[in-house]
Amino acid sequence: PRNIDIDILTYDDVTVNSPQLQIPHPRMMERAFVLMPLCEICDEERYRKALSDIGKNGVVKTEQA
Repeated sequence: PRNIDIDILTYDDVTVNSPQLQIPHPRMMERAFVLMPLCEICDEERYRKALSDIGKNGVVKTEQA
């Protein structure tokens, strides 16, 4: 059981692989809802390619109020 669950997607070029923490997040490249906003703020080909490979099915971008 955890009191809090925080997913750290990525941090600079840091890689951590321990039972308590994994950076980058181990499944972020499989999740369009993570990759879509990441592509908007970070211009890296690997994120655009991963998003292209998995598609955007089920993810709807909404406008800010």
